Amino acid sequence: MIRRFCGALILAALFIPVASAQVVRFDTTVGDFDVVLNPTHNSLLQGNVDNFLHYVESDSYRASWINRAAKDNGTNFVLQMGGFYSNTLRPSPTIASTRSVFSAPPVTGSPGISGLSNTIGTVAFALSGDGQGGTNHDSGTSSFFVNLASNTFLDPDFT
Repeated sequence: MIRRFCGALILAALFIPVASAQVVRFDTTVGDFDVVLNPTHNSLLQGNVDNFLHYVESDSYRASWINRAAKDNGTNFVLQMGGFYSNTLRPSPTIASTRSVFSAPPVTGSPGISGLSNTIGTVAFALSGDGQGGTNHDSGTSSFFVNLASNTFLDPDFT
């Protein structure tokens, strides 16, 4: 069921800046919702916000789709998106037919900012590994995830 839901959400994942430069509207096939970027106006997050808005304003997320609906102990815990798109109204049926979102230079990471946490409904950069079993905090580009649960265990690595 979650795969079908994600497939429907993926089809028209379109991001539109609304009202202020810090709010982005997700226009999807299953309804719209807004994300407030940097609601605490923390200056340490401005690079993250500028990065996200670059992808929004350049239409890089148009027709992007959810590429990961991860579960932890059988419960959905994140939806990851922003890394891939499709030229059709459906997600690509095979990995060979996917297209990656063009990545701008990565943003310098700032995990573990006091007062911020990966709680339900928050958004964070998806990051690559560091090759040694850890996380490369300086690898944030276009891919991000939405927390579907309280994932505070991610706080030391993901902003």
